[in-house]
Amino acid sequence: WLLTLIYLLFVVNSCSTERNKIEKIESVILITIDTLRADHLSSHGYPFSTSPKLDSFFKRGVHFQSALSTSSLTMPAHASIMVGLYPSFHSVDIYNGERKLAESEKTLAEIFLERGMKTAAIVSNPALTTAFGFNQGFEVFDDELPQQELNRRSPEKRGDVAIDRAIRILDGLQQQSYFFWLHLQDPHGPYTPPELESKRFLENSAYNPRLEKHLPFSDNNLGFGSIPKYQAFKKDT
Repeated sequence: WLLTLIYLLFVVNSCSTERNKIEKIESVILITIDTLRADHLSSHGYPFSTSPKLDSFFKRGVHFQSALSTSSLTMPAHASIMVGLYPSFHSVDIYNGERKLAESEKTLAEIFLERGMKTAAIVSNPALTTAFGFNQGFEVFDDELPQQELNRRSPEKRGDVAIDRAIRILDGLQQQSYFFWLHLQDPHGPYTPPELESKRFLENSAYNPRLEKHLPFSDNNLGFGSIPKYQAFKKDT
């Protein structure tokens, strides 16, 4: 079960006297987090504090307790976000890594660009790169993938690198209206948390790994009813 978690941050210039009516959206930041499970966030009732920063953010904004993705696959889901259509109605369709987003599709970035806003993006998954058309409408599009996943040859960009670059880009966009998309990849398997975080989980009595539902490891990478082979560490196999 995969979930892309989405955050939209609207920087509003001013509001009219009519309640909840926005006169002008100054800037928009879209953050997508690949395969992050909502039911493992403390804000969604998980018994151990896994997401203190996100919890704080939720308290200051509108928080939807339930939301559905248009797809469990990276490319179709993100294409739907960008063009506002279900997978069966856009050029990527339901496929992952097989079809390119068509130039005829109008993306969010192109809409914002037409309205005079600056556009920039940082992506961390090879399925969201220029090769698949996700750069459409972005003046700055960072799809460099300098790291390699554990157990696979798939390239990626880790969160510390992505966020450092995002801060530099956002610093350069100050005093301008902009649309900025940041995609993070870190929860995607094989998940390799920082050692201190792993230790914190195992030592905290509020977290009990025996309460987790365990799936068997499969001998392939499909993951139907099992954990894909590439997500296993040597100690698991």
